[in-house]
Amino acid sequence: AYAIADQISNDLQKQETKHRRLIANAPGVIFSCDPHLNWKMTYLSDQFETLTGYAADEFIENKGRAYIDLVYNKDIQGIERKIGFVPKPGSMYFHEYRIYHSDGSLRWIHERARVVRDEDTGDYYLTGSFFDVSEQKRKEAENRILTNALENAVDGIAFLDRNGIFQKVNDAFARMFGKTTQQFTRIN
Repeated sequence: AYAIADQISNDLQKQETKHRRLIANAPGVIFSCDPHLNWKMTYLSDQFETLTGYAADEFIENKGRAYIDLVYNKDIQGIERKIGFVPKPGSMYFHEYRIYHSDGSLRWIHERARVVRDEDTGDYYLTGSFFDVSEQKRKEAENRILTNALENAVDGIAFLDRNGIFQKVNDAFARMFGKTTQQFTRIN
């Protein structure tokens, strides 16, 4: 009986080690939280500290503070609208919002989660992951600025690739040739 118990214990340890390695190599933060109690985090992977600058154990069970304390005030209402105050079991959601990093900077987060029911207790909780998408958001903002400048320029502007194929032209450029902007798309 002891040999079987030892074997089961060893198998469980190996399985736990394997799962810990998988989570440690995930590109974002893996989390689990209880939505009933101020969105109390019950699990945060080690990547949490890299992403936020804070130790994960500070936020587990809301010991030192709650995760919602990091969320940018203007984004909290959007999260509450998206998820609801009482998330529905089985539902999935994707959401982007900003958090404060420990250095005071704002970081954009893309969160994906599912509402899961605990088979033992019948309670439900959220489980999912979130990633820092700040660089992507910065590039999108730069692209919007450049697109606005292109579209509103009085002078004709055209972007061509290395092969001389038009990638984008503004209205002023198209008008110079008596064409529409669409007529310049992907032509040499």
